[in-house]
Amino acid sequence: MLVLSVLLGMTVLALVAVVAFGWQRERRQRASAREVESLLILQERKVKQLTAFAQQMQESEAGTRAIIDYALDGIVTIDRFGNIIEFNPAAERLFGYECEEVLGKPIVELLVPPQLRESQRRGWDQFLATGYGPWIGQRVETVGLRADGRQVPVELAITVLHPKQPPMLTAFVRDLSLLKQTSEKLSQSNARLQAVLDAATQAAIVAVDVRGHITLFNRGAERMLGYKGVDVVGRHSPELFLVASELTAHARRLTQEFGTFFSGFDALVERARREGHEEREWTFVRTDGSALTVNVAVTVLRDVRGEISGYLAVATDVTGRRRAALALEQAKEAAEAANRAKSDFLANMSHEIRTPMNGILGMTHLTLETDLSPEQREYLEMIKTSADGLLTVINDILDFSKIEAGKLELDPVAFELRDALADAVRTLSLRAHAKQLELACHVPADVPDYFVGDSARLRQVLLNLVANAIKFTERGEVVVRARVVPTGDEPTALQPGGEIELQFSVSDTGIGIPSQKLPYIFDPFVQADTSTTRKYGGTGLGLTIAGRLVEMMGGRLWAESVPDRGSTFHFTARLKLQDRSPSRLLPRRPRDLEGMKVLVVDDNATNRRILEELTTSWAMEPSAADGARSALLALESAAAADRAFPLVLLDAHMPEEDGFALAAAIRSRPHLGRPGLLLLSSANNTGDLEKCQNLRIARRLTKPIKPSDLLDAVLRTLDDRDQNAADASSVSLLAQRPSNGELVEIVERAVEPGPPMAQGLRVLLAEDNFINQRLVLAVLDRLGHRVTAVATGAAAVRAVQQEPFDLVLMDVQMPEMNGLEATSAIRAWESPRNAHTPIVAMTAHAMKGSREECLRAGMDEYLSKPIHPPDLVAILERLSVSRGEEPAAFDPRPLLRRISDDADLLGELTRLFQEECPRLLKVIRAAVEAGDADAVERAAHLLRGSASNFAANEIVLAARQLEDLARGGSLENAAALVVALERAGDRCCRAMADWLVVCAP
Repeated sequence: MLVLSVLLGMTVLALVAVVAFGWQRERRQRASAREVESLLILQERKVKQLTAFAQQMQESEAGTRAIIDYALDGIVTIDRFGNIIEFNPAAERLFGYECEEVLGKPIVELLVPPQLRESQRRGWDQFLATGYGPWIGQRVETVGLRADGRQVPVELAITVLHPKQPPMLTAFVRDLSLLKQTSEKLSQSNARLQAVLDAATQAAIVAVDVRGHITLFNRGAERMLGYKGVDVVGRHSPELFLVASELTAHARRLTQEFGTFFSGFDALVERARREGHEEREWTFVRTDGSALTVNVAVTVLRDVRGEISGYLAVATDVTGRRRAALALEQAKEAAEAANRAKSDFLANMSHEIRTPMNGILGMTHLTLETDLSPEQREYLEMIKTSADGLLTVINDILDFSKIEAGKLELDPVAFELRDALADAVRTLSLRAHAKQLELACHVPADVPDYFVGDSARLRQVLLNLVANAIKFTERGEVVVRARVVPTGDEPTALQPGGEIELQFSVSDTGIGIPSQKLPYIFDPFVQADTSTTRKYGGTGLGLTIAGRLVEMMGGRLWAESVPDRGSTFHFTARLKLQDRSPSRLLPRRPRDLEGMKVLVVDDNATNRRILEELTTSWAMEPSAADGARSALLALESAAAADRAFPLVLLDAHMPEEDGFALAAAIRSRPHLGRPGLLLLSSANNTGDLEKCQNLRIARRLTKPIKPSDLLDAVLRTLDDRDQNAADASSVSLLAQRPSNGELVEIVERAVEPGPPMAQGLRVLLAEDNFINQRLVLAVLDRLGHRVTAVATGAAAVRAVQQEPFDLVLMDVQMPEMNGLEATSAIRAWESPRNAHTPIVAMTAHAMKGSREECLRAGMDEYLSKPIHPPDLVAILERLSVSRGEEPAAFDPRPLLRRISDDADLLGELTRLFQEECPRLLKVIRAAVEAGDADAVERAAHLLRGSASNFAANEIVLAARQLEDLARGGSLENAAALVVALERAGDRCCRAMADWLVVCAP
């Protein structure tokens, strides 16, 4: 038991010992593990530190590389052998090499100019031997060599890398080219400025700082004032040479003006300090005590921050100018007196000049009313046209002279405003139509119509402004407007016999006038651009005369304009109302038209508005359409609502479908109610009368519409509507020639034919000189050719494109487009059409090479001016082409022009011919049957002369052949000629009858 206890105790002790040993071992292992763990943690920290340091080194290297790459200066590093190992982008730009091209190569051979290479090698050897060199650690200016061989100025700074290891050098290189250029320019500018200051001996230039001390005193100041610059610069103020009392008085005025006390230098520069600049006259005192008057301009000087750093004064001596100005004023007064004497002389000569001119015109007019041959009539008309043109120029000069002399007086008469405006403007309608311009006249309904004033002078002003507007407008419109100038907020009261002010305006869509030219266009003998005189003509007096006339009428003339968009000329005039009741001062308002519907059809918005306002003023109910399609829709809609239009106003010239096409569409639809049709046309073309008759167009009026004519036409059309009458208005329906002789419209010629050299050709004559035009027309007329005349090359091109011609006679020198350019354009247009129209050049340039130049342009023949008729005839014979075209039966236009557009007289003469022609035909047939050649000759001659007045060419040609046959004493084959003559007479009389139905008053 005891043993067992001992054994058990030993076992327990052993177990305790084992446990204790295990526990100690475990504790040691744990301590060792903790130690290892601490070492691992420490190692991890060191790794992190090394990683962070490596990252920092990498970032630092990247930053360094970025600095090098983006540096503005070139950075070049070389090793101890002088080879390039670093070449940044700035160095690439500076020297023109790519980095790959220079790495590893000697710097001295690439970047150092030849003249510096030897010294560079010596410096490098010195550095390797001693560690020091001539340029190391310094900034020096030298030159570098670019890849293209150019040498550029550079600033060089060299730094040593790793001085204890194999050395490397880094060079920082800065391009000095721009700096050198800027410095040179600055030096040149300073030199020029100094030269200017030194050369400005007639002006004193003085600069002062903000305290008033003189900092600049040029040679001009020394010369003007007698002081030396070295004696005043930095020592004195400009008060040194100013009159003290004058400066004190100026300071007192400034003190009163600004409410702050000023004196001395402050008063001298205060206004310049406030406004940046001041110019006024001062009295300067020279060193010798003499005084002079100077004009001083003071300007503020500012530094880079915008702060005032001083003042610059430029003074010029005006003492002599003052004396010269006084002498000039005296000379001006003497010149004005002489000018008034000249104007008085010219005004007194007015009667002496006008008397013979009026005699020429009057006797020419009387002679034209006598029995003349066609040639004599044409020549006299040419004389009359030339005399009219000369009289226009004389009138302008004399009117201007009379105005200048104060001898021109107004002649007030009673007149109707709307009719006066329309009459004035309508005289230029053909000129506007020739350029395809809309010409309109707009007077609102609230403007009175009955005035007392000088309507002739009012017309003169309007004609000048409208003619100018047409002249300088190539497309669009010209519109004349009138309105009452309000005297306040209330409408102007119409007091019988009282005065009101009207404002007239003439607007166009032409070339416009530059703003800087507007102030000068009203000066005498001046135009906005001298080139316009060459292109458009004119004396430069028209606007001046118009302005003076407007002033005499109590108004003023002015203009507004936008280049390439048009101009508007305005003028006002004070006019006296007629002594009638206020209601009778306004336009007539017929009760018969009240509430009546009317459809206005016009593609031009201005014309539509004018016609709408005009018909509204007559208490009518207008509707408007801008074309044929919209008009038909309006007519159909009204007919469907059982409110058909009783009246339609048609514009003759509209795009797509014109007024005649619309009229035909209306007449083809009886359900539209057969409205009365009035045709409004800008021109009158051949064949329009026949169209009007066929389409039952009641009347045709010429634009711009005269309100009284339109009202009469409306009333007559409505009165005749039930009887379906087709009377026309009494206004002229035919083309006219402008009063100045310039042929701007296309004029058809149908006159007595001459010898039958060939059947009549269709000839286009392009000639801007009217006299030359008439000469060629006279020759061609005698030969029986039909001629269309135009005045510009552009018009010739349009004419060829619109209708065929057998021959074109082309003047070389014409406005807008010359003959050579027009021929080239025609040939270009003909080329794809396989067409070729013979073109004959007419030119006054008979120099060597002129013919060849014309032929190269595409012309077929050449005529030099002056034109000899035999030469023209010879060319026509060579180029003639037989057309076999039937002659015109009847053309009243030549006769209408000769009787001054007297439509009543024309109708009477036409009826007389209708009676005379059948009687003469009977006489001719009876004489042929009796074999009486003399009687045949007399009757045929008489019939031919009568028919030629109406351009009845078919009768003229047949009668001439019969007359020539009878003159030979033989009537063989006369019967066939009589039959042809009777047919021609019958056709002519029927054409006259048709014309009388449509056009006779």
